[in-house]
Amino acid sequence: MIVASVGALTKLPRCGAGLVFAISGAIGGLDLVAATRGEVRHVMHKHGTEEKGGEAEQLYWQMPRQLNSAVAIKLAGARRVDVKVRGDAPEGLIVHEIYIKHDAGQAYIRVENAARGTSSVVAAHSLYTTLKRAVKLLKRRGKIVVGTFAVL
Repeated sequence: MIVASVGALTKLPRCGAGLVFAISGAIGGLDLVAATRGEVRHVMHKHGTEEKGGEAEQLYWQMPRQLNSAVAIKLAGARRVDVKVRGDAPEGLIVHEIYIKHDAGQAYIRVENAARGTSSVVAAHSLYTTLKRAVKLLKRRGKIVVGTFAVL
């Protein structure tokens, strides 16, 4: 199964054998988050968006179209993800600022992407790339799996 709405993974039950492919979305740094298990502050700038803040998993259900990237950071292994959504980006642009604080240091990542509505063009590319990789993996296994799935 390929999951484009990564935030939905926080509520899916564990099931039988299978594979879940979750897109990484329009941000970078998930490998750094996974390696360090740090705490993250994610500031997201989207044109005309309602301004809110809070913990990623809880805030996702109030703004599901806005917070897939923040939940992807959490699923990558962050101890905590605090999110601030701001409506101050220029029209046609989405900006992600990711501050990672971990035991070995800290990092800052800024990503600017062209936007189409509430999503970025790069998120669509991420979905396409994930689909290609899933097909490649399943072809190597000699079958395509359809049925129940395991989450995380």
